[in-house]
Amino acid sequence: LNRPNPYADLLARMDEAKSNLGLTLDDAKSQMLDIAQADALFCDVVDQANKIDKLQKDLQQMINENNEAITQLKNMQDDHLNLDQLFTSHYLQIRYGYMPTMNLDKLKYYDDQVFLFKPFFKDGKYCYCLYMTTETHAPEVDNIFSSLYFERIHIPSFVHGTPKEAIGQLEEENDAAKKNIEKYESRKQKLFADNKADLSTIYATCKENAETS
Repeated sequence: LNRPNPYADLLARMDEAKSNLGLTLDDAKSQMLDIAQADALFCDVVDQANKIDKLQKDLQQMINENNEAITQLKNMQDDHLNLDQLFTSHYLQIRYGYMPTMNLDKLKYYDDQVFLFKPFFKDGKYCYCLYMTTETHAPEVDNIFSSLYFERIHIPSFVHGTPKEAIGQLEEENDAAKKNIEKYESRKQKLFADNKADLSTIYATCKENAETS
């Protein structure tokens, strides 16, 4: 009398697929079916859909990372700045980030320190900038800028060229990724459509038997 209900388990997993994968089903009539074969069919469809979903999520994560990099690069527009040369220097320690604009005047108190400072975009609140120094003087200079509330921003290693060139490359990459996401979505919806009749019948059958078993 206390046997587990296989229909209830499959029904729960199908409801989960509807919520997480966008599986849509039609109204159907309950039929006699082999629950093992029905479960195998559903698992095969969901396994393929999960693989497609994983590809879409990976592409979306890449787009998000690219967009974050684009936002930072827009604050350091300089046609003479080469990111590859800048951040691969073996002799200089280079920090890019932002600091309160009100603290820029305080840099004059550190004229005797060994560093070069370059401001980029600034408004009434923040100034996006970079400073560079030697490896020997880096700890002391880092402490100075830390006291001025400098917040460092790490430019990803996947950006190259000037900021303008890098932004163009990342935007092209995003456009291609968005097209691939759409392509994968079409593939997933075709997978669901090809199996919709069978899955709808399985769902209706499981629902009826889960309630009565």
